Amino acid sequence: MKKFRNESYLKHFPFLSELGLENSDISVKRLDENILRMSFQDSYHDGSMGSDETKYKIWFVLKDNQIIENPVKIGDQFHSNYAHSESWDKPGECLAEAIAGYEEMLKYVVVHCSGYSNWNEQEEWNDTTIYKLPKGETIEDIINRFKIEQDNIVKREVSF
Repeated sequence: MKKFRNESYLKHFPFLSELGLENSDISVKRLDENILRMSFQDSYHDGSMGSDETKYKIWFVLKDNQIIENPVKIGDQFHSNYAHSESWDKPGECLAEAIAGYEEMLKYVVVHCSGYSNWNEQEEWNDTTIYKLPKGETIEDIINRFKIEQDNIVKREVSF
């Protein structure tokens, strides 16, 4: 049924074909505060018993159907179980911070996550989530709330 389901998604979101996502596992959700607070990290972990890797790709689809590719800085994480391997963990940009400046033009946020794990059995994923704008509240309202929240944190810190 995945084929029929994806065909239906393509009717509603034709840009998925343009992005090469027509064969992924597609879902639609609403943007909310939790999602807007998220940052994304590509990751790789290996060892003698296996490895796993996760990659993110993000697009903004604007109201005029223009597609902004890679508008969010994706972080990077590497860990290895091998001796003398250097690990790193570089955080990505918060989604709300990347959206700031696009609030009035934004129609959808598309997040694609793909990867594999072969620690026990070979497992692969290829997921796409289309985030629609929130109902009853604008992204601008949420971002303004985040700005006030951060301003209050800084005020407490500097007045300490």
